[in-house]
Amino acid sequence: MFRNNKVNMVISVLVAIILWAYVVGQVNPETQQKYESITVQIKNENVLRNQGLAIEDPGDMTVDVTISGTRRAVKKVDKSDIRVSIDAAELSKGDNTVDVKVTVPSGISVSKVSRDTIDVRVADLVSRTKTVKAKFTGKKTDGTEVGEVTADPKTVEVSGTEAQVSKVSYVKASVKRSEIKEKETTVSADLTAVDADGNEVNYVKLSQNTADITATLESTKTVSLKVNVTGSVPDGYEIKSRDVPTSVKIKGRKSVLNKIDSVTAADVSLDNVTSSRTIRLSIDLPAGVSLADSDADIGIRITLNALKSGTFTMDETDITASNIGDGLDAKISSGSFKVTVSASEDILADITSGDIKLTVDCSGLEKGKHKVKIDAAVAKVVSVTVSPAKATVTLSEN
Repeated sequence: MFRNNKVNMVISVLVAIILWAYVVGQVNPETQQKYESITVQIKNENVLRNQGLAIEDPGDMTVDVTISGTRRAVKKVDKSDIRVSIDAAELSKGDNTVDVKVTVPSGISVSKVSRDTIDVRVADLVSRTKTVKAKFTGKKTDGTEVGEVTADPKTVEVSGTEAQVSKVSYVKASVKRSEIKEKETTVSADLTAVDADGNEVNYVKLSQNTADITATLESTKTVSLKVNVTGSVPDGYEIKSRDVPTSVKIKGRKSVLNKIDSVTAADVSLDNVTSSRTIRLSIDLPAGVSLADSDADIGIRITLNALKSGTFTMDETDITASNIGDGLDAKISSGSFKVTVSASEDILADITSGDIKLTVDCSGLEKGKHKVKIDAAVAKVVSVTVSPAKATVTLSEN
């Protein structure tokens, strides 16, 4: 009995496998497959441009598509086989809602599309001239950099709606560093319209898609830098910190760089500096030599503090007489006077009249009454003035 049951079980499994193979291989049942984020293509865009119109960035231009068909047919479909598009020939100036059209391989049908229409705005076509800038990709080789670069053409026309074209900062020519050699090299580079951060701007067209970029691979060298800083910041400010570079990296032919140990920058004046900033240096460089990329914007970093003023009322008891002659006593009788201190706000907040040291120097003075300049000293302040500036000092015999 047990043996018969075991045989029956094996036969049942075999029959099930045969039936499944028959269904899959011969009956080939219907099935579905979903493909996500398929990019919507724009057809007949030239029709709009011929009318002086262009499409503004519509944002997300992708849809999800679910297809159906026999298992065998669906299995053969690749995402790239599904074409989704809108027809620009159906658009007019202003806001449009346009139908999404889906094309699939023969024997396949579309079961579902995540959206049937897309909102598109059409505006006037404008054109602007933008500079071509080479941007080099790939790993840098130590001790070398790309030297002087020229582009042909130097500019191209960028066209699209005003909203799109205004985003374009320049046209990027992408070049692999490995393509540039020590001998002058010219390569054809693909062009892309980008914003100030280097991000691609979509829905614009370029007057041409490539440019010839000519460059050479140059050596780099770090040399000493001489900078002469003159003048002083205007009244009302103090220098909190001053960072003056003492070296700079330059690039050029190795034979030329070998002869250079130092370079000199033009004098830098602080006379008109009223805010914290970096003052870019103008460096005198020999012919064929330029600043390395890392030091292209090298400068002196000046950090300023805006000064605040505080006034303290003091009197003759706060003044100390020094260098009094032998046998003489000094009496100071000036009444009250004001001491004005200029310092950064945080320092000024901590200053009291007790921090102000006032003295009169009686060196060489004889018996009698004298007008003597009051010297004031306060730690960590930029300036201090006393009004009136002199005290009356009477020297008498003791």
